[in-house]
Amino acid sequence: MGVSRGEITTRIVKDGLVFNMDAANRASYPRTGTTVTDTIGNTSGTLNSATFSNIDSGVFNFDGTDDKIDLAGGGQDIGINSTVSIWVNLDSGYNGILLGEDGYSFDYLLYPYSTGFYVRIASTALNYSDVPTYLTAGSWHHLAVVRTGDSIEVFVDGISRGTNTGFGTSNGIRFDTIGAKPTGTLPLEGKISSIQAYNRTLSAEEVLYNYNGMKARFGL
Repeated sequence: MGVSRGEITTRIVKDGLVFNMDAANRASYPRTGTTVTDTIGNTSGTLNSATFSNIDSGVFNFDGTDDKIDLAGGGQDIGINSTVSIWVNLDSGYNGILLGEDGYSFDYLLYPYSTGFYVRIASTALNYSDVPTYLTAGSWHHLAVVRTGDSIEVFVDGISRGTNTGFGTSNGIRFDTIGAKPTGTLPLEGKISSIQAYNRTLSAEEVLYNYNGMKARFGL
């Protein structure tokens, strides 16, 4: 179930993997310039004020003001039955992790706030109120958001933290920017190391496999 790209070998699920952007992988980011590459589908992205640091094998830094990664070619569509897997290290504040079009025709808003952790698709935003209790500021965490039709289950560090229904099936998952909305609002304050997207629903066992396969990079 592993996939290897560049200098970093990541023990992650390969079946259905359609997007893999990893700061630790020189095939994804060569440690210089502003271009970031998805090593699976070759979607390019641009570091827009976000910076790179060599800590924890490689991370992208977001200052909570104006930093983001813009994806070229109109973003990434991964459908309705899908999974997104992200390693994040959040500071305090309003944190936009993975975002879509500002018009909300398709979007995948992940953002912790004082009252919870929100996932939004089209006009529906639902709160996973228990998730922030597991997202310790200043520490690395693995987030997996698994969508099956009308429902979304959120995992933190390989463990399910809640399921919501009511998203409908009219709009698939899409993300256009990382670390802020396309307009720059909801800016992330913290770090992102890697993002994987799948065009299918991962099982709980597969989510845990991904967590265990990469956690050593972050001293976990």
